[in-house]
Amino acid sequence: MKEIDYSSKIIAKNSALSFLYKVVSMLLSFVSAPLLLKCLGEEKYGIWATIGSLISWIYYSDLGIGSGLRNKLSISLGKKDIIAAKGYIAVAYLLLTVISVVLFLAASIIINIVDVSALLKIEASDENINFCLVVALFFSCLNFVLSLANNIAFSEQRASLVSFFNLIGQALFVATLFIYYKYGLSLILYIAIGEGFTQAIKNVIETKYVFGKYPELKIRLSDAKKEYSKGILSFGILVFISQISSLIHNTTDNLLISYYFGAADVTPYNFCFKYFNLINTVYLVLLTPLISAYAVANAKKDSAWIKKAMNRSTLLFAVFMLGTIVAIFVFRPFAHLWVGKELEYSSELILFTALYFILLMLSHNTTSLQTGMGDLKMATLAVAVGAILNIPASIVFAVTLKFGVTGIVMGSVTSMIPVIMVGLYKYIYYYRKVNNHAENRE
Repeated sequence: MKEIDYSSKIIAKNSALSFLYKVVSMLLSFVSAPLLLKCLGEEKYGIWATIGSLISWIYYSDLGIGSGLRNKLSISLGKKDIIAAKGYIAVAYLLLTVISVVLFLAASIIINIVDVSALLKIEASDENINFCLVVALFFSCLNFVLSLANNIAFSEQRASLVSFFNLIGQALFVATLFIYYKYGLSLILYIAIGEGFTQAIKNVIETKYVFGKYPELKIRLSDAKKEYSKGILSFGILVFISQISSLIHNTTDNLLISYYFGAADVTPYNFCFKYFNLINTVYLVLLTPLISAYAVANAKKDSAWIKKAMNRSTLLFAVFMLGTIVAIFVFRPFAHLWVGKELEYSSELILFTALYFILLMLSHNTTSLQTGMGDLKMATLAVAVGAILNIPASIVFAVTLKFGVTGIVMGSVTSMIPVIMVGLYKYIYYYRKVNNHAENRE
């Protein structure tokens, strides 16, 4: 197997291709979001967004196994240790399969006991919300395992491949929505089946491609050994805590808005969130290849490359921050064109949502470095503290201080403060460290 190339040329190539795929993906999002709204209507769209927030927790229940695999696999491939690489892959698939089965059975039992509609104050007269949740849960657990192919591609410095297959999955879902709209199929259940099934098809195709492209990484059950599970879980558990904490930042807003203000109010917030998240998504696409590259460069003690990569990532953040500020001023006309109907967006909601995503992108910048360097203890603590602050802060701003839906976002902004403080501290620490090391080598 040839040596993993983490050069700036490869990073640039991956980023450029990923950006191209993401642009097409964004164009599809412009079609899919209003199309979904037309299929479901405002009330059901809000319910679907709330269900999506609940189901998204599934992808953060892997104990950090996916991220642990990516980190350990990047290092193993960098050292050309194929035996260890296969061991980590086999262990990851085995552990995730067990977790997904247990998770599906346990969650299905809970869903059948609890009246979700009453609990979240959401209701659709022609649908069984509990059954919709179980169906969405099944596909999420299935894709939970199949999406491990993404981490293998990332470790191989093929981030653009992940973006390409994500685009394929999104295109399949948009095609499904067109069929639903044409035949007047407006049930949340159909949306859950359509999205889950198209993602499963995409993941199966990607898995076959990855192992076909790198046959030396094909695994057997005997490759899964205990020592590899330790390596994945020791790093992965820190990522897991950070992921769960980040999830509270990113998904409880829909639940809180639905509970305090009604499912219909989720819709304008959700479109505002989606709008600014498009910028964040492109930023992540360009930044993501650095994580595995940082891990390989750190294993090889290549301080000069790390310093150069940090400088470029800082410049990239500055560009996207300015882009987000500009996006504030064009939101209303764009949203009207995008959605095709008038929704109520307060100026404060637009402003604070933009601020939240600027802080989120800054945290991505610092966390990608810490993840690649295998140093997540302080970051994990900071994100956990932020997660603890998020819900009470949101309730205080939204309900007690009567800022309404905007107050929910203000709570999320507040919860980002400890994350940003720790992230900047570690970023400066590593910059000084690699700078001194690079100077000494010269």
